[in-house]
Amino acid sequence: MLLNYLKLSLRLLARNPFFTFINVAGLSIGFAVFFILWPFTQSELQSDQFIKDYERIARPISDFRWTDNGGESWGHLNLTVMPSHTGSEVIKHSAVEDVTRFTSQRGSVVTVEYPGQSPFTTKIDRAIIADRNFFEFFDLAFIYGAAGNALNKADGVAISQQTSISFFGGEDPVDKILRISIEV
Repeated sequence: MLLNYLKLSLRLLARNPFFTFINVAGLSIGFAVFFILWPFTQSELQSDQFIKDYERIARPISDFRWTDNGGESWGHLNLTVMPSHTGSEVIKHSAVEDVTRFTSQRGSVVTVEYPGQSPFTTKIDRAIIADRNFFEFFDLAFIYGAAGNALNKADGVAISQQTSISFFGGEDPVDKILRISIEV
């Protein structure tokens, strides 16, 4: 039976060489794109696995559904934004151990001041505003200072190594002053 199917398919392929070429070329391109994109998708699916206890961290989603015309068509929106009181309520009424919040901030203007240098102002494209327990969830490596002390003060800031080098050169940035004003 399989041999008959193979003979039939070869006859049909030989009968229409132009369409055979198009089909084989399309299939080849499809496979090539699949094999090129497969490693990328695997790395993206594992992008959060560098964090310790990554399997215990979850991100809640607010699922909004509404209708404007008596139930005929429904709107649907998923957001990862939660009201500030949601975290404490979730801890009270579920098996959740702890909650941290963070939000992305774009276009922050930063004035850098420290003794012996004249202040300068620059713009940072990406910043995160986070709760003080942020580094308990995400165990990121620190070159200067300690994760446990980074956000203990209300005006505490943790910066990346690249940002530290651009602002302070090779100096230890701990206890330096960054004045941040957020453009709205």
